[in-house]
Amino acid sequence: MSVVKVIELSAQSAQDYEEAVRQAVERAARTIRNIRSVWVKEFEAVIENDRVTQFRVNVKISFLLDEGMDAGSNVFLRAAHAEGPDAAALRSGG
Repeated sequence: MSVVKVIELSAQSAQDYEEAVRQAVERAARTIRNIRSVWVKEFEAVIENDRVTQFRVNVKISFLLDEGMDAGSNVFLRAAHAEGPDAAALRSGG
């Protein structure tokens, strides 16, 4: 059985919308494996002095979960229930 997880990200570029989408995917790919698709949910532009200066996108990125894994939620469960000398480090992501 395959399970896909979806996350939502925002990105921006001074160049164009395509570059903003590319940046979102490239950033996600640094920490997520098995990316399968990106869906652009919203487009927005920043206007300064009557000119577009930034192109922003909100995207949904889907990725296939590894067999037997749940995209790191085990880490959050461990941190939430941690006790002992490493508890503070776990809760802070360290």
